[in-house]
Amino acid sequence: MAVKKEIKRISVLRAGIISGLTMSATMFVFMLLYYLILSFIPFPEMGHMPFSIHGMFLILLIVLPIFYGILGFLFGVLWAGIYNLIAKSGIGLVIELEDVQEED
Repeated sequence: MAVKKEIKRISVLRAGIISGLTMSATMFVFMLLYYLILSFIPFPEMGHMPFSIHGMFLILLIVLPIFYGILGFLFGVLWAGIYNLIAKSGIGLVIELEDVQEED
């Protein structure tokens, strides 16, 4: 038998942490795939720059996940805060839960 429950409040800090970690991990995977694909394409040298295109991608592989993690945290906190304000008026998300038996 399904039971309906309403989410009254979301922890702002935990929502930010989960959102930030998710965004950071997603960006790391995308940048790693992007780097691996582009590493097989030959690029001409960049002139007087101290590092090549591959060096820039390695730096972006580190910097972009951190940047997206920070943005994910901030927007997760913002989203949870706005949700909590709206949920106070009685318009919270309703989820349907059902008991399930585990198969061993």
